[in-house]
Amino acid sequence: DVQSAQEEVYLTDGQKYCIEAHCYMHAHGVGQSIENAIHYYNTSIGLGESKAMLAMAEYHESGFNMRIDAQKAEEYLWMAAEAGEPEA
Repeated sequence: DVQSAQEEVYLTDGQKYCIEAHCYMHAHGVGQSIENAIHYYNTSIGLGESKAMLAMAEYHESGFNMRIDAQKAEEYLWMAAEAGEPEA
């Protein structure tokens, strides 16, 4: 039975905002809005979500939808590492 095979997934508020940000950054199910993406990433970061910190580091490093800024990329990467992000 499909119903019994489903598991509930619990997300922190930080994770929810990070997912919302990702959707806006990459236009998944919504129109692309860099302004909204950055807003939601910053909200997620404020809640301690290390994946949002890592995403912002990667975007600043690569210049994906924003100006390349090595200093900001490094700051976000350090922040993610300090928050326990294993990929940082």
